[in-house]
Amino acid sequence: MFRIEEIGSYYEVVTFPEQTLEDAKAAKLAEINGACDGILKDAVKTYTDTEMMTFDQQISDAKVL
Repeated sequence: MFRIEEIGSYYEVVTFPEQTLEDAKAAKLAEINGACDGILKDAVKTYTDTEMMTFDQQISDAKVL
């Protein structure tokens, strides 16, 4: 891949290595996980520490039902 940059009175072709599919997937997954973490942090701001400490037990109880 390459891009063309204007450098004053001339242009320069700048090349950079192509990203593999695995690298692209990893980058996209990191982007998605980062966005998800941000949303979840905002969501749990309304919960008390005591409430969040019981989440594991709530999940266990829900699985029994």
